[in-house]
Amino acid sequence: APHTLEEKDGENPPPGFPGLETMLPLLLTAVDLRRLTLDALIAKLHTTSKRIFNLPDQPETWVEVDENAVYEIKASEGFTRCGWTPFEGWKVKGKVRKVVLRGKTAFEEGKALAEPGTGRDVRG
Repeated sequence: APHTLEEKDGENPPPGFPGLETMLPLLLTAVDLRRLTLDALIAKLHTTSKRIFNLPDQPETWVEVDENAVYEIKASEGFTRCGWTPFEGWKVKGKVRKVVLRGKTAFEEGKALAEPGTGRDVRG
């Protein structure tokens, strides 16, 4: 995943759907609706993942969000190649504003700034 709708439209469609780009805004909306605490969100997306996968501290890597930004999810504004989302039209509260990766801005205000190949295996 994520697969295009054309790939999904068939007798034996591949499994999965796009969700990486919408996960944090959806969960921040759940926090706003008091269905999830911010501490639980941090535990699920950071603390527990770090422990399970034995990831090192990354002090120069972080995500900045605007917890008050309200907007509608639109597939046309996404970055994945599939061009669709099951969350099309959903209103969410909370938007990623900036991602800093190893001290360099990788994403800011809706624009991917990192060059392809910037990622690396942080496990050593």
